[in-house]
Amino acid sequence: MADLADLERELEKNGINFLRGERLSSRTTMGTGGGADVFALPSSVVELIKTAEITQNQGVKSFVLGGGSNVLAGDGGYRGCVISTRGVNEIYIERESGNEVFVRAFAGAALGTFTAYCIRAGLGGAEFLSGIPGTVGGAAVMNAGCFGRRAGDIISSVFAWNGGRLNAYRAEECSFGYRSSAFQRGAPLVISVLFRLKREPAEDIIKRTATFRALRESKQPAGRSMGSVFRNGETPAGKAIEACGLKGARVGGAYVSEKHANFIINDGSASSADVYDLIKTIKAVVRERTGITLTEEIKYAGEFG
Repeated sequence: MADLADLERELEKNGINFLRGERLSSRTTMGTGGGADVFALPSSVVELIKTAEITQNQGVKSFVLGGGSNVLAGDGGYRGCVISTRGVNEIYIERESGNEVFVRAFAGAALGTFTAYCIRAGLGGAEFLSGIPGTVGGAAVMNAGCFGRRAGDIISSVFAWNGGRLNAYRAEECSFGYRSSAFQRGAPLVISVLFRLKREPAEDIIKRTATFRALRESKQPAGRSMGSVFRNGETPAGKAIEACGLKGARVGGAYVSEKHANFIINDGSASSADVYDLIKTIKAVVRERTGITLTEEIKYAGEFG
């Protein structure tokens, strides 16, 4: 394995803050996971790109982490460098064209912060992202969405670092699909996203935002989770899991939500092993009883078992 001491020296030389052994349970919405060898905390675009360059040049395995939703971190921690984007979070209006307004949001900006900015600026179109945990970068990578809307619907372009070069990817070049994008395959590191929004009365935006939040609260459970665990197919994953009688199924401190079966909840005592074993059990039971093969929407990071 690459020498982590060399990695740390390079980060220090470039003024990039980092932590040793930072527990990923404190950095993920599931609240489980062991320590990362190195947890880098770049605070600018220059530092974010430099961190990615250093890990690549040093041959150190890396994992980019935004808000920590949609991620299950292994109890054994992460052998390498976890790169946090949270310090790269600026949001501003870049330009206007008629009634269209183009807003630049950087990868680490929380979606809640972004949607609040849109409300204050009187910009409509992003209301469906309100209440989704995570960051702008994660939303672009996963093409996050709900209630028939997806991030890709309002993205004009994505600015990303790829193999030593910064590139602007037009929306049509991003291969946005259901919970997928070009940024899940290969090297591109999302730096910022340009959203295409429109001027609207603030009261209309606030009303729609409240509607989306109420829908989320009525359909999705509270508590520590990763969000939806499995991708939907012809049969929604939650319905398939519920049909197999798995609501309330438990392994250790992890259990299937009674409110929405595509959510696994940490009761406060769960380990990542509990969650991982419950995921395997759900997949096996659903396949045996329905013939449906469930595919995870979440990402795994680190050492399991």
